[in-house]
Amino acid sequence: MHRLIFPLLFLLTISPAAAQRFGNAVSVSQHEIIAGDGESQVHPGIVYVFDIDDSGNGVTTQKLSSGLSTDERDGFGQSVAATDDALIVGSSFQQTVTVFNRTTEGDWAQQHVLSGSYEGFGTVVSISEKFAAVSDPGNAERSGTVSVFQRTTTGLEHMQDVSLDSLGVNSAFGASMTFIGNELFVGAPNHSDATGSVFVYQL
Repeated sequence: MHRLIFPLLFLLTISPAAAQRFGNAVSVSQHEIIAGDGESQVHPGIVYVFDIDDSGNGVTTQKLSSGLSTDERDGFGQSVAATDDALIVGSSFQQTVTVFNRTTEGDWAQQHVLSGSYEGFGTVVSISEKFAAVSDPGNAERSGTVSVFQRTTTGLEHMQDVSLDSLGVNSAFGASMTFIGNELFVGAPNHSDATGSVFVYQL
């Protein structure tokens, strides 16, 4: 028996435009849907926060930006990840991750910005109640790197960088990441002639 799956909600920016790439990254926090527009070729990135009203419609409650005074693309929103009280937004163009905290009023407020020490930092992000991870999956010229952080009352505290040079370039180490408790799962889909691997780390 096959179940039919129907779309429940269709979200769109107020002023859709070509090359906007809205929705390239999506996360959920409490009753909110958080969608990134971070791969635009024509304007700075934006992260849209949607709430669902009583009729089941998505209503934009916030538009978050990097805060940089530029009219050029910055990649903000290329990756997003959220918990109930924290949101991290990646931009590999700027090699940064912006950390937001939920205020007592329920809005998101920028806490601080992390700057990476390697190219591609911020391409993929993940966060849990205790930890956060930021990665650059690499390319044909470099192997991937994952940076692990511990969450503190003041933001994110760097723990260590993980890279497996033995995997070789283009293994895409860090292309996907997720936490379960104190364990971090890191995907490397191009490893072993694109057979793919998942590495598990105890934090």
